Amino acid sequence: MSSSTKIPLQWINGRLIPVMDTQLADFPGEAWKEIPGYDGFQLSNYGRVKSLGRVVNHGKTRYTKPDRILKLEIRLLGNNVLIQVKLKKPNAKNTTGISVSRFVYNLFVEPFDFFNNSIHVKKKDHDPLNLYYENLYLESVGMAYREPVNQYDKEGIFIHQYISMPEAAKATGTKVSVIRNAILKKRLQGKKYFWRRGEPLETIDVSKWIKPINQGGKSRARVVQQLTIEGEVIHTFGSITEAARKLGNIKKHRILNACADKNYSFLGYRWRYFDVPPGFEKIDGIKPFGNNIANVYGLPVNQYSITGEFVRSYDSASNASKETGFNVIKILYAIRKKVMVKEFFWTRGDPEAFLDISGLAHQIEQYYKTAKKPVQQLTIDGQLLETFDSIHAAANAIGVTVQTLTRGFKTANSICMGFRWRFVE
Repeated sequence: MSSSTKIPLQWINGRLIPVMDTQLADFPGEAWKEIPGYDGFQLSNYGRVKSLGRVVNHGKTRYTKPDRILKLEIRLLGNNVLIQVKLKKPNAKNTTGISVSRFVYNLFVEPFDFFNNSIHVKKKDHDPLNLYYENLYLESVGMAYREPVNQYDKEGIFIHQYISMPEAAKATGTKVSVIRNAILKKRLQGKKYFWRRGEPLETIDVSKWIKPINQGGKSRARVVQQLTIEGEVIHTFGSITEAARKLGNIKKHRILNACADKNYSFLGYRWRYFDVPPGFEKIDGIKPFGNNIANVYGLPVNQYSITGEFVRSYDSASNASKETGFNVIKILYAIRKKVMVKEFFWTRGDPEAFLDISGLAHQIEQYYKTAKKPVQQLTIDGQLLETFDSIHAAANAIGVTVQTLTRGFKTANSICMGFRWRFVE
């Protein structure tokens, strides 16, 4: 479950912003409407929620509750800001958290399919805390992927505008997810480019991002050495990027961490920069298994076919990754969870002629139902664009992982990356 963070209070002209303010006094132009299904509650066009005053009988005591403005739940969840209010319907036992922005749009802009989760309420000024009704608009899931994106070089100079993220990914040879992260977080780059939405500018200010980029580039460009736990040099690589690629496209930051701490091992090896100062080789008291779990990469593994037949053994998961081209993380995951990686099972220990797959029949059946089944790509309006032999082929074509596309099939409208998807019956 994703963790959430509270948003600190914010003021404008000496008063809290509307979604944080609980004073009864109205904001300029503030209007109120009854919230359907929740008697005694009103919502304003600023996104504030009011509990109306009422007479309450408590045993023999009778008293009046005054009007009050409810405090909204405002939290940062991942890259999104969640703004909810908890209300209880008549005769209900528990309160329910409802999206304030969806109710504001539904009551003050125009009605829409409130429970269709493929429709999102967005903010025109990109301020997640501004729920004023004129600032809201609707966007279907995947629409962001079909909007134009602008490409800038490392100095912030405009290069090209693409009609969509998939087109940009195809033209630059990168993944859509990398471009999306570059847009969301700004400092992240895909293929050393900055990416922005909106009207293209001749230049953008990237001064605040230059230092992190230069530091990361300097670290990854340095020559690194791979050593045994005892400190014997095994191999020298021209850069961390080269080392990560030749060892099966492993995570570069893990090697960076190992280079920064001589007691940190990765893939069952120690790592250092080639130009480290004297003294790094002093390894008195070093613990071979360090403070990480990466040494499992160096243990032997066995490979089996989808029918359970023994294929071969490898002296380490890292070597299995290099020889098969499978991601080493996925091989280790397959061992731990007893699942397949591209039609193969993996185990540790002494190899056997046949693997008992009697308890995995359902998993194999589901694999053939999905991974081996042709899929069709359609526009949002349902017009057929292309047919792929499998979900793997489709995922590779649009630059996403199989898991991402599979999740798209599970949504109400089967939307992923701005397209509809369906299996060919």
